[in-house]
Amino acid sequence: MPGAEDVSFELERFEWTTDDRLVVVGHWNGVSGRRLLRPAITVDAGGRRTRVTGSAEVLDDGPWRAVFDWDAARGDVNGAELELGRSLVVELPPPRRRRRRSTQVTAESDLRAVVAELRLERDALRVERDEARAQDSRPDLRTELAAARAALEELRDERPDAERLVAARLDVERLTRELKALRVEADSARADAERLAGKVETTRGDAAALAEARTEIERLRAEAGAAATLRAELERVRAGSQELDMLRAELESLRAGDDDADALRAEIASLRAAVADVDTVRVDAEEARAEADELAGLRLAHGSLKAAHESLEDEVDALRAIRDERDELAGQLQQLRAQSGDEENQRAALGDLIRELQDRTSEAEDTRDRLTNELAVAREDVTRLQGLLAAREEALTSAEAEAEERVESERAATTEMHGRLATAREEAQRSVVAEAEETERLRAELDRSREDAERLLAAERAEVARLREELLNSEVPDGELDEASRRMVERVQRELDRERAASRTLRRELEILRAESAEERRSHSNGTIAGEDPTLPGPATSAGRGRSPVDTPRRVAAARSGASTRVPKVPPNPIALWTVRLITAVLIVAMIVALVLLAQLVLP
Repeated sequence: MPGAEDVSFELERFEWTTDDRLVVVGHWNGVSGRRLLRPAITVDAGGRRTRVTGSAEVLDDGPWRAVFDWDAARGDVNGAELELGRSLVVELPPPRRRRRRSTQVTAESDLRAVVAELRLERDALRVERDEARAQDSRPDLRTELAAARAALEELRDERPDAERLVAARLDVERLTRELKALRVEADSARADAERLAGKVETTRGDAAALAEARTEIERLRAEAGAAATLRAELERVRAGSQELDMLRAELESLRAGDDDADALRAEIASLRAAVADVDTVRVDAEEARAEADELAGLRLAHGSLKAAHESLEDEVDALRAIRDERDELAGQLQQLRAQSGDEENQRAALGDLIRELQDRTSEAEDTRDRLTNELAVAREDVTRLQGLLAAREEALTSAEAEAEERVESERAATTEMHGRLATAREEAQRSVVAEAEETERLRAELDRSREDAERLLAAERAEVARLREELLNSEVPDGELDEASRRMVERVQRELDRERAASRTLRRELEILRAESAEERRSHSNGTIAGEDPTLPGPATSAGRGRSPVDTPRRVAAARSGASTRVPKVPPNPIALWTVRLITAVLIVAMIVALVLLAQLVLP
C-alpha cells in the first residue's frame, strides 16, 4: 500500500455536463485497483454538506473520469471534496459551467455516458437473473413437484365430471384470449420498431436531435425496467404450461371412461397449438425487442449499444434455458430422489462456505481493529506533532519579539548616536567658526604689531639719523661720545629685549593656540574633551570660547576609549607661522640697523 506522501491527484476539470450531473476528470498517482471505481463526493451547496456516490471509469492511456448525479436546483455549489474509500480526500474548487463544444463532441460524450448507464443496467439485470436462479433452487422445485403429484393423485381418485370439463374449456378460452392479446402486442411492437427505424433514419445525420435521443434513452430505460414485468408474465405462462401438463396427464388417465374424450383431445390439441402460438408470439416479441434494441444502438452511434443488445439477448437465452430446465425438472423427479445424498454434500459445502465467510469476516474485523489502532496511534502522533509545532511557534514568536526589541533598542541607540554626532558636528562647526574668528583677530593684531614695529623702526631710523647728524655737526669730547654711544646701545639693547620678549610672548600664545586647536579636534573626534569633567562647564580659552558641557555618560565612555586612540599630527597654522617669521625678520632688521649705527658711531 503506498504511503500518503506517494499519492497525488492532478485535477484536469470539475464541471457541469448537464443541469443534473457533475463530472470530475484527472489523473491519480499511487492509487490503483477497485478503489478507483468507488468514488464519492461531498458537495457544499445551499448551506449544507451532502455526500453522493458516483460511477467512475479509467480509460486506457487516458484520464480518470467520475460522474455524479446532482440536481442544480439544490443551489450553487461552493466547493466539494472527492473521496476514495474514505481514506483519500481531495479538495475540489467550485465547478465551472461546461463551454459549448461542437455538437458531435457533445453527442459522443453523452453516448458514452448512456453506454455506461446501460452497462450498469446490464449488470443489474444479470444480478437479478442470478438471484432468480438462486430462488429457483431444487428444494422449491421438489416442493412444487410434490404438490403437483398430490393434486394428480387427487384427480385420479376422483371421477371426472362436467364442471371440471367446463373449467378446462374456460381455461382454454382464457389462454386463447391471452394469445390474441399477445399477438396484438407483438404487432404493436413491430409497428413501434418500424416507427423507431424511420425515426433513426431521419435523425441519424441531425446532431441537434440530442434531446430526442435522451427521450428515447429514457424510454429504453423504461423498457428495461419493464423486464421484471415480462419476467413475471413469463413465470405466469410457465405456470400455465405446468397446469396444461397436469391437465394433459389427467386427460390421459381419464381417456378410457370419458365420453367426451374426443372433444377433450381436440381441446388439448388446440391448447397445444395455443401454447405453440404463445411461444411464437413470445419469440416474435423478443425479436421485436431485439430489433428495438438494435435501432436504439444505431441511434446512439458507432454501435456502442450493440454489446448491450447482445447481453440482453444472452439474458433472454438464459431465461429460455431456465424454462427448459424447469420443463426437464418435471421428468427428473426420480433423479432428484436419488440425489438426496447430494443435498447433504451441498449442505456440508454450504456449511464450509459459511465457515469460510465467517473466517473472512473475523479476519476483516481484525484488520479493521488493527487499522483502527493504527489510526489512533497516527492521531496521537499528529496531536504530539501539533503540540511540538505549537511550542516551536511560541518559541519562534518570543524570539521574534526579542529580536524586534533588540532592533528597536539598536535603532534607538543609533538614533541617539546620530543625534550626538549631529551635536558634535554642530559644535565642531562652531569651533571652526570660532577659530576662524580668532585667526582673523590674530591677523589684525599682527597687522597692528607690524605697523607699530614699522613706526618704531621709522622712529628709530629718524632718531639714528638725528643723532648721526648731531654727531657730525657737533664736536663732542670722546668721553661724552662714548657715553652717548653707550646710552644708545643700552636703549637699543632694551628695545631688542622688549621685542624679544614680545616675540616670545607671541610664540607662547601661538603654541597655546595650536595645542588648544589640536585638543579641540581630538575631543571632537572622540566625542568629548579629554581631561575635563563632563558635568561642569569648561573654562574659557584665550579666545573667549567656552567648551560645551557633555551631559551623557556615553560620551565619557567614548572619551575614555578614544584617549588611547592615536591623534593624527596636526599641521601648523600658516598664519601663525608667517606671523612668527615676520616678527623674526623685523627683529633681525632692527639688530642689523643697530649694529650699523654702532659701527658708524664707533668708527671715526
